[in-house]
Amino acid sequence: MSACCRSSPDLTLLYEDRLRRHRRRTVAVHAPAAHRSRLPAADAVGGLLVLEAVWLRCSEHKWARRRGHVRDRAFTEVRLNAVGERIGDFDGQGLPMVAEAEEEEERRRRAGVVAAAVMTAVLGTGNRVFYKLALVPLKRYPFFLAQLATFGYVVVYFSILYGRYHAGIVTDEMLSLPKIPFMVVGLLEALGAASGMAAGGIGSGSGISLQNVGIFWILLMISSFFLQAADTVLKEKIFLDSTKWLKGGSVDLFVVNSFGSAFQAMFICLLLPFLSKLWGIPFSMLPTYIKDGGACFLNIGKLASGCEGAPMLPLLFVVVNMAFNISMLHVVKVSSAVASCLASTFSVPLSIYAFTLPLPFIGAPSPLPAGFMLGAAVLVAGLLIYTWTPSPARPTTKLSPETRLRSG
Repeated sequence: MSACCRSSPDLTLLYEDRLRRHRRRTVAVHAPAAHRSRLPAADAVGGLLVLEAVWLRCSEHKWARRRGHVRDRAFTEVRLNAVGERIGDFDGQGLPMVAEAEEEEERRRRAGVVAAAVMTAVLGTGNRVFYKLALVPLKRYPFFLAQLATFGYVVVYFSILYGRYHAGIVTDEMLSLPKIPFMVVGLLEALGAASGMAAGGIGSGSGISLQNVGIFWILLMISSFFLQAADTVLKEKIFLDSTKWLKGGSVDLFVVNSFGSAFQAMFICLLLPFLSKLWGIPFSMLPTYIKDGGACFLNIGKLASGCEGAPMLPLLFVVVNMAFNISMLHVVKVSSAVASCLASTFSVPLSIYAFTLPLPFIGAPSPLPAGFMLGAAVLVAGLLIYTWTPSPARPTTKLSPETRLRSG
């Protein structure tokens, strides 16, 4: 098997059609004639698995860049078992290499999850800080800021999705996934964002005590976190279910973001009478409110007084918030909804500390609230204990005897 990638008429393995066109390859491999009779008859089921097994044997750890969108761990374990069985049949040395490759892949996966979680925590902190800064020029128009972010997402996400579709990253199969889960995601995002921004506009910042906020706004903020958690769990389920629809592949995160944002905007429009009342705006005055908010955002006209910092600060918030949402969804895809929520939770003490710094436009920094260090220590300790607790070993999926090769 040392020359397993050398061109040979003995055996040809083909990629399955589940990979994108520009990733399909035909690879000729050398198999001793004595072993050819031991291989099963040709079939259209297992060509991909065994092809990647041979490719791993030839190029060691470089197989990760050859597998396209097949990232599901269970599917990876099936492939690795195929490596061990096939290579073990040929030279008896396959299993040690499989174990080494699997350990290397696990280390890379963990490093990627940690890096994504750190980025999510940093962006989560920036998201909270920039939201407070964006409310400085738009302090009279927080509902306008919420709608600017909501409908801005739709335009940006679908523009990115369009580019990724024409680049071959997003496939027709991904776009044909059932839309009911995306609709539920949109509803949860609409309610969570509206309630969170309404409560955040009243009670965010480090110097405002709970006694000065009011029980309604506290409960509203708690409800927004519940809705966001449910939304994150549902997105994880979408990623898991997509492996069945895509035959082992994984849906692109911009498909989830784009359709989720589109349905979120739709539900925002349907819930405008309720949401405007929640924000204290008479529904009959909503068009005038949006018009005045737009003038303040652009910092033009007679209403520009008191809108210093616009449109720079609101746009910075929208950009950071968009990056934060993408980062959170990436963590959900490569790890789990729990890891995404943990990474987001790390931003809470960081945000409180950030509000004690001399930020521009906000004025004099506020002192740390009483008991901040103790509360932050308890929060971080709980997160670390959960993170470092080893999870139970996942069972390895065995390769069925029906796995087949395409013979050339």
